[in-house]
Amino acid sequence: MKGEGSDMLSRSESFQHRDELLARLAPPIQFNELFDYLRGVHFFAKNTAGEILFASVGLARLYGFDSETEFIGCTDFDVLPVGLARKFRRDDVEVMTTGRRLLGIVELFPNPQGIPDWYLTNKLPLRDADGTVLGLMGSIQTHRDATEQAHPPFGIDIAVSRMRENPSENLSIRELAALCSMSVRQFEIRFKEVYRLSPHQFRIRLRVMNACENLRNTDLPIADVATVAGFYDQSALARHFEAVMGYSPRQYRRRFTLG
Repeated sequence: MKGEGSDMLSRSESFQHRDELLARLAPPIQFNELFDYLRGVHFFAKNTAGEILFASVGLARLYGFDSETEFIGCTDFDVLPVGLARKFRRDDVEVMTTGRRLLGIVELFPNPQGIPDWYLTNKLPLRDADGTVLGLMGSIQTHRDATEQAHPPFGIDIAVSRMRENPSENLSIRELAALCSMSVRQFEIRFKEVYRLSPHQFRIRLRVMNACENLRNTDLPIADVATVAGFYDQSALARHFEAVMGYSPRQYRRRFTLG
């Protein structure tokens, strides 16, 4: 039986073996290749200028590229609307200047066809051997997959289904909580635990997604798109839409309308 000292020595030797292995790996062999085989989970790494240096194949395709090679060297400003690119860049700069991780960022952005989906993003600084930040790396996963696998929506699923099916409905938080036989406080705590958003933020994003569908697929005037989605007026739609999607409703329609 090993004593405490032997256990510590064995652990130290294990770290040494790990470091020796990493030092011997050929440069083309990268652990990020594993992400090409993880369904719905994507990887990226950027330098301090925001240029993509590594990306999983799935992420490259999400941005409209056929391969990682085509994606390398691009920045967010090359592949996203300016509003979203600025937001993502602010997050990147925060990670690189503070050296702190940003975890569980909920983001909604469109694929190359303009269809929006929600994603959960984690960002961590990349450092050299001396601790100097050289860039950042991160993971992106579909929001529903990430949250509902880790925290199934037990207890609030009735309210969530109601909100998904009727995003324009103006049920109060108290009424939504009552559907789940919860107090408002219990409901809000549980909701944020599962979705990392407040019920109000969740509903706004559902309404934006509804507006995206009608902007792409119908000729409804933007004022009517706002009403159908559940916004008070066209101005409210414009404000929330641009904050979430990075486009104005009119810009989005021009870019992604069908036909």
